Amino acid sequence: MDQERARELQGKLVQQAAASLVLTGSGEDVDAYEQVVALIGKAWDLPMSGTAKQLALIEQERETMQRIEHGAKAEHIAPIQDVLKGWSGLESVEVIEDLFETATLLDDHAGRKALFNMAMTLVGSQSLLDWIEKTDEERMLPEWSEPSAKVAEGD
Repeated sequence: MDQERARELQGKLVQQAAASLVLTGSGEDVDAYEQVVALIGKAWDLPMSGTAKQLALIEQERETMQRIEHGAKAEHIAPIQDVLKGWSGLESVEVIEDLFETATLLDDHAGRKALFNMAMTLVGSQSLLDWIEKTDEERMLPEWSEPSAKVAEGD
């Protein structure tokens, strides 16, 4: 991973924070996203101005949602379909790997834990388990069988 990829990682997390605000409203707590964006900048020695611009985008989306909630028109930080676009399985894995690699560059436990927690949040929000391909043996296990197969067995 390099600084360019670290900037891309910041951008992906800004997109996720924006999506969270769009889906749940301006009151949604996106502090964890803001913290991790800042930690990525610190770990990869990115210019503060770039990190500040990324954080400003999250604040801009929060303000946009506040205006929309009050009946005003407002522009999102990107076209809504881009804000709400999910990641592929490969993108999800790459982001999680990048978060773990970034954690190795931090000297403090709290920062590493924040990156780990973000990775776990993203596993759920990006439906990573839906992207994982099961082996033939796994498909045969009762806990991994398809819901329709479970219903058929119960009949």
